[in-house]
Amino acid sequence: GKQLVDTDGTQIGIIKELFDSGAQDIFVVDTENGEALIPAIKNFIIEETDDKIVVDLPPGLLEINVDSAK
Repeated sequence: GKQLVDTDGTQIGIIKELFDSGAQDIFVVDTENGEALIPAIKNFIIEETDDKIVVDLPPGLLEINVDSAK
């Protein structure tokens, strides 16, 4: 999958899957802290290339959406 990267260049993880939750699409991302569910909404996506997606996530979003019980 593509890399998911923050605007400062920090790798968040690798996108494993994209699914439709009904309200919006969700990236399922493998991070070093477990699996994270990140909303795939236009407001967060800054740039997309062949191998990565750059996102600008609100503070705390990643931390509350990580399942560390891997």
